[in-house]
Amino acid sequence: MEKLVSIVTLNWNGKEVLLECLESLKKLDYSNYEIIVVDNGSTDGSCEILEENYPEIKLIKNKENVGVAMGNNIGIKHSQGDYVLLLNNDTIVDSHLLKELLKVLENQKDGGVVGPKIYYYDEPQKIWAAGGGRINWLTGDVRLFGGDEIDRGQYEEITDVDYVSGCALFTRRELFEKIGYLDEIYFAYFEETDWCVRAFKEGYRLLYAPQAKMWHKVRSSSRTINGFHEYQMTRNMFWFLKKHLDKQHYRNFLIYFFIIKLWYKIGVYLFYDKEFKALKPFFKGIIDGIN
Repeated sequence: MEKLVSIVTLNWNGKEVLLECLESLKKLDYSNYEIIVVDNGSTDGSCEILEENYPEIKLIKNKENVGVAMGNNIGIKHSQGDYVLLLNNDTIVDSHLLKELLKVLENQKDGGVVGPKIYYYDEPQKIWAAGGGRINWLTGDVRLFGGDEIDRGQYEEITDVDYVSGCALFTRRELFEKIGYLDEIYFAYFEETDWCVRAFKEGYRLLYAPQAKMWHKVRSSSRTINGFHEYQMTRNMFWFLKKHLDKQHYRNFLIYFFIIKLWYKIGVYLFYDKEFKALKPFFKGIIDGIN
């Protein structure tokens, strides 16, 4: 008998993308799964549409936007599956997704977390991430593995990654019981990276499953600049490194940041992105991240 998989997806005023995601899940060739939608206080009619058209879905309605980490944790705690898939609502999945993710995790006994090959929705053969990414512990940069490359078959092997993208993170329920849930201090960004590093420290492998595929609605040709993103990414980077590095290595990061990375980022905002307004949340992220 197929083991139960719980698919947890967050929604915040994402009615259109969510409905397309749910329709793609109907085409999965794995039958034993439940869908849990955690709505973070949407005002676009998302909940009403779900209640009317998707009665089989377990809908959890939060009164306000509690963030990515807490929202996912709420969904996980309401799930019943042996396995859990954290899935972005702005994605379309291949029909074989669950079977391929399960195959890798069940064949790799020390495997704890698995991520699929994720393509850009608008450029279906262009890779957004091959499972997850790499962490540069000196610079604080996290980079997606295989990102922005046209798929020519160069990423067809099961590969260890430093973290699995929260866009589609597949794991055993036992990991949450052993290492705890996502750290809700992050609100958004770095929460999955932090959780994956914690799993790795407990001896679990973080893996990329090349035959598991999906498509993500992100723009591949331009960077999105907004205060929320710049603040959260900057602040959480400091919190993440402070949590996982020893004091000497964290000092090394601070030296690198203030001598090199700070000025590079300022230059990018001013001359490449031409987004002067990004500097204020960036600097606030630094201050709050250090304190």
